[in-house]
Amino acid sequence: MQKKVWFYVHWFLGLFAGTVLVIVGLSGAVLSYEKEIFEMINKESLVVTVREQERLTPEALLEAFAMAKPNATPSAITLFSDPKASASISVQGQGGGRNTMVYYMNPYTGELLPELKGRQFFRATLDLHRRLMLSEVGKQLVGASTIGLIILCFSGVYLYWGSIRRSLKKSLSINFKAKGRGFLYQLHSASSLWMFPFLVFISLTGLFWSYDWYRASLYTMAGVEMPKKGMHHGQKKMPKQAESLTEVKSIQKPVAVEGVTQAWSFFESTLSKPYAYATLRLPSSKGVYEFTYMDENAPHSQAINMLSVQMKDLKVLSHTRYEDKGVGEQILTSMLPLHSGEFFGWGGRIVIFLASLGMLLFALTGVILYINRRKKLHKKFLKPTP
Repeated sequence: MQKKVWFYVHWFLGLFAGTVLVIVGLSGAVLSYEKEIFEMINKESLVVTVREQERLTPEALLEAFAMAKPNATPSAITLFSDPKASASISVQGQGGGRNTMVYYMNPYTGELLPELKGRQFFRATLDLHRRLMLSEVGKQLVGASTIGLIILCFSGVYLYWGSIRRSLKKSLSINFKAKGRGFLYQLHSASSLWMFPFLVFISLTGLFWSYDWYRASLYTMAGVEMPKKGMHHGQKKMPKQAESLTEVKSIQKPVAVEGVTQAWSFFESTLSKPYAYATLRLPSSKGVYEFTYMDENAPHSQAINMLSVQMKDLKVLSHTRYEDKGVGEQILTSMLPLHSGEFFGWGGRIVIFLASLGMLLFALTGVILYINRRKKLHKKFLKPTP
């Protein structure tokens, strides 16, 4: 009786949450390789020809930008250690928040480079992945379906437990010579069993963005103070090349660039390790320059460090490094890389990518098995009694 109840729970959740899970899975698979796709379609903006001359100083880049865009006020400048990488300058538009424009410049000539392509597509894909493009209603549907996926995983193992107990090896294998319902059943159960730990992991990390109470509980368990809303750890924040570009509508006062190059030189002199990229927020507040940077061999894209410099006394006011944080804070900072598999290297990304694509396989095989079962029961019901 108990097994029958869990069988109906399993197929009910599969039927009603399956569509949402397929959408979330496929969009997640696309987002897994967002950075690589961006780099492939935007080489003319992200990659420049290396020249014999030295790259322009931060002040020179800002001055060149001011000449090209006199009505735009820079809010940040980002430079990369890679000599082939372009520089970028961020501009805060009206309304603040996400209304940020990022321009790309050749660090050798100060020339403005073309706008990135595909950014709107990936913004829409992320919105589809987290909210189904339905705002708060979609967010709740995704959250509920994610919880449903966890139940589907454990209920599936429970229903398949008899086969697992008899032979785990056979339960994990698929006989491709089998036909019909037998093949579909093996494909559905065996592939689900292979992906079981990864699907549960994706679900548990994905709930971080679905429910405030869940996120707050993780911070409480880790003993870490929860950042203000809109600035929580794990918020997707790619290097500045991956931002979008729009137009500034308002005329703003220019930012004084004097001292920026000196501040950057002092910043570089304080580092014990080479950096991959660094962003300087503008303008400085009372002579304080704030840098956000990533080490050259950082473990993942969220291993970000922050440094504040008081230029009057050439003094470091604060220096927060990812590697110096406690384990709990590192984990919470790394929620996005954990969710995408980036935290575990290229192998982890491939596994999470396949698990995300697997949502479609599980849904299709599950629906076909359900239809076949209904047809079988219908024929049995219509069969005349002797």
